[in-house]
Amino acid sequence: MIWDAHGVWSRLKEAIDRHAQIPRSDSKWFYGTVYPSRKTSAENFSGSSKCDEISTAAALKPRRTALSVTRRRGAARPVTASGIIAGNISTQRVKLNNGQEIPQVALGVYKAPNDGSTENACKWAFDAGYRHIDSAARYMNEESVGRALAEWTKDNNVPRSEIFITSKLWDADHDKAAAAVEDSLKKLQVEYMDMYLMHSPGTMGAEQRLEAWKALEEAVDAGKIKTIGVSNFDVEELDHLLANCRIKPAVNQIESHPFFAHEDLREACISRGIHIQAYSPMAQGQALDRPEIKTIAQKHGKTPAQILLKWGLAHGNIILPKSLTKHRIESNAQLFDFELDGDDMDVLEYESRKVGSCRHIAARIARRNPPWLPPLFRLGWSLWQQAPDVFVVDISMLTDRIEDEEVQPCRTNFCTSLTDSRSILSHQDVHSDVHKHVLFRLYS
Repeated sequence: MIWDAHGVWSRLKEAIDRHAQIPRSDSKWFYGTVYPSRKTSAENFSGSSKCDEISTAAALKPRRTALSVTRRRGAARPVTASGIIAGNISTQRVKLNNGQEIPQVALGVYKAPNDGSTENACKWAFDAGYRHIDSAARYMNEESVGRALAEWTKDNNVPRSEIFITSKLWDADHDKAAAAVEDSLKKLQVEYMDMYLMHSPGTMGAEQRLEAWKALEEAVDAGKIKTIGVSNFDVEELDHLLANCRIKPAVNQIESHPFFAHEDLREACISRGIHIQAYSPMAQGQALDRPEIKTIAQKHGKTPAQILLKWGLAHGNIILPKSLTKHRIESNAQLFDFELDGDDMDVLEYESRKVGSCRHIAARIARRNPPWLPPLFRLGWSLWQQAPDVFVVDISMLTDRIEDEEVQPCRTNFCTSLTDSRSILSHQDVHSDVHKHVLFRLYS
């Protein structure tokens, strides 16, 4: 069944109008396994007073959860993991669930090329006090990180044990994890890695993940890895691993910043003794020009980037700012001579609820890597670029194939029409045993 632009919009608009009438509280809103949830209130929504009944209205109802956190203005900050050892960028560390201490700030080298710039960035970071580099097999720059590590530690007479090196197992290597560990060790020119993560749950299923995890546990036993963890896991995937593992994951590396806080997943990890590593802690640079961020930065005599990074530290996250520019690498290290106060955090928490990120697609569906995912990402990205200050779209669940031609006619209409919406909307269409369910969550 092909969705024409007008047909899609009319049905989605019905859902907006219907859903705007449902009474709201400070409860969190869920549908199925949507991550993350966010608090909403009636002031966030608008819609017409009359509309037709739609089948999904009853499914969208508020539920309390064990992870619900209600905070009044000026109340205590959000829950953070324990074990933070205060200091500067060289000495501030987090104690993990296996007793190992990890520097709370790392240089991320995602997409850093093998043209000398990665080596320079690592050396500048070491000079600025960084003691943690986050790489991955998928980044294809482990050799550059290894050369920088070997050269800088030798030139500066610094023992290898003072530098924390993280790498990751790529999805396609789940069936050959032991060989992937050896390959990373060779490229990094090290005898052990301080931490090695499963880059994502992958697409091969739970049993394949467990086999890969067992190989990582054996690498820990052999002294090739000190700590193992995961990345981009949702709660269900974490719980399945925890129920079947011998060595508990120490971290879950996920995207986290004030505009995509991942609150529920973060709280779930903390309750299970798993620390959060935050990639894209500066929201990929998309929020640096926002007036409220600039105001807080001016108040403290800091840069907007430093404010976003400090937010991550205030939440107890291990943050991974990426830069290949010397002065930015140095600036990103200047985080320990100021504190965000309650008013600052209130503004940032409000922005987290208001703006969010439309790039998140529920992990359960993303794991399948279905053929409609690329056009869906393009749709979401187009929406984000069109009006990032107006709404967030969380495309959370799709249960069948959506062809390119089904998505593309909708995109322009969404971009021009949804910017005035202030609601959660849902559309369910049943046709010839094909069940399509798209849940858009719009906040302003």
